Amino acid sequence: MASQWPDSKRRLDDLQAALYQQQADIPNPERAQRLGVVTGALTALTEALTHDVALRTGGTGPDDAELLASEQAVNHAAATLSAAVAGTPTPGSHSAS
Repeated sequence: MASQWPDSKRRLDDLQAALYQQQADIPNPERAQRLGVVTGALTALTEALTHDVALRTGGTGPDDAELLASEQAVNHAAATLSAAVAGTPTPGSHSAS
């Protein structure tokens, strides 16, 4: 996992930069806002993954509760990104009920 993360992180950063550029270039405010939601969700996923990789490879031996919380954060961020791409309410939000 640790050996693959730098390349994966770089790809996520490149994608995020491309999304920011597209958002700036979109003349339609509604589409730009939707792309902003996707970009924000990608940022949250990248941060959750960065934390998870650091936790799992940091050498301090996280406990089961920390690992579970980190895994849940990654899963939630991934679901939020999927929902943003699909244009549906974020899982667990009040509008998703």
